[in-house]
Amino acid sequence: MHPQTLTPEAHERLKKRLGATISSVSNQHRTALLEEGLKFEPIAVPNKDAQWIESRQFMVSELCRWLRIPPHKIGHLIDATYSKH
Repeated sequence: MHPQTLTPEAHERLKKRLGATISSVSNQHRTALLEEGLKFEPIAVPNKDAQWIESRQFMVSELCRWLRIPPHKIGHLIDATYSKH
């Protein structure tokens, strides 16, 4: 996150630095240096929202169980393994 607009020079430096940092497996855990007031904000689903999504998926499975409908018949493929027996 940047408070304003990133200058073209800083954009190029950042692109090069991040590309070098995350491009190989050996560099994945290195610290990226941010300049010009940049802030790192992780992209994640909050725990509360993740639990809500999980409960909705569980409700679909429960309804299938109550109505004796195979989950794949309604497109609920969360537990599908796609394996041949």
